[in-house]
Formats: sequence, structure tokens, C-alpha cells
Amino acid sequence: MGVREQDFQGKPHKIIFSKFSSKNPSRRVSFEKQIQAVRAAFSDDLVVVEEHVLSELSLSEQVQLATETSVFVSVVGGSACTASFLPRGSSVILFFNDVNEFTGRSPRKDFPSMIDWDWWENASYLQVQWLPMRTMDLDVDLRALTEVIRGVITNRDALM
Repeated sequence: MGVREQDFQGKPHKIIFSKFSSKNPSRRVSFEKQIQAVRAAFSDDLVVVEEHVLSELSLSEQVQLATETSVFVSVVGGSACTASFLPRGSSVILFFNDVNEFTGRSPRKDFPSMIDWDWWENASYLQVQWLPMRTMDLDVDLRALTEVIRGVITNRDALM
């Protein structure tokens, strides 16, 4: 791809929200409230929050963006694969559909498909966090998101 892995440069940490990353209506998310919550929780000298519709970027641009990112936020699915290019020690926060996501791929027809789980839980170079979509706009979940991000950037700063 011609993109080199970046060394962690310190502050400000880049937080990327992958907006509208699925064509599936149940996973097509704007992250509006989450972006507002994260921007309100952190100073500009600590984090830079960006929102991108990755389908509007070339693959090379997506990979370059990922290599510069501390925290990547997306819904589960194929479009989250851009997070595979995050630098070691970065975090991917994946929102999963905890309602009506029974696809029939599981041996049990009443059990959700967990293909993403297997992939991301074996990406040992990343910190992977899972958050439910059903309650993602509630204040308690918005605070949980900001605290997860606070923990990630605190840990990354400690490594410097």
C-alpha cells in the first residue's frame, strides 16, 4: 500500500469515528451524540476528534488515516476492517447490534453471528472494546464511552 506504520507521536490523540459505515439500516450510525460527548469530555490539546465516511475515501487514504489513529470507533461489520491498520497499542471501539441481529449463520437460529468477535479478539496488537448499540445514546453509555477513551489515552501516554 506504500503506507508505513507510524510510531505513536503522543498528544493530541486522534480519535476517528467511522460514520455511516454500513448499508444495513440497523448498523448505519451517525455517532452524532457520541462525537459530541467525546468532544465535550476532552480538551483540544489532549484529543483531536474526526468523523469520516470511509466509503468516500480511497483505500490508501483509509489506511493512512488508520495509521495515525489512537482510537477508532465504528459499528461491527466489514467496514470496521480499516481498524486492522491501527498502530500497535491503539484501541478499536466496536458498537454491536444487540437487538435483531440474528443472521442464521450460527448453529442456533436464535443466536447472533459472532464473526467479528473472533477476528477482533485475536488482534492482540489492539485494545478492543465492545459497546451495545441499543443503549448507545443514553447518558450512562455516553459516559462509559468517554471513560473507555480516557483509559485508552491514559495507558498510551504511560507508554511514552
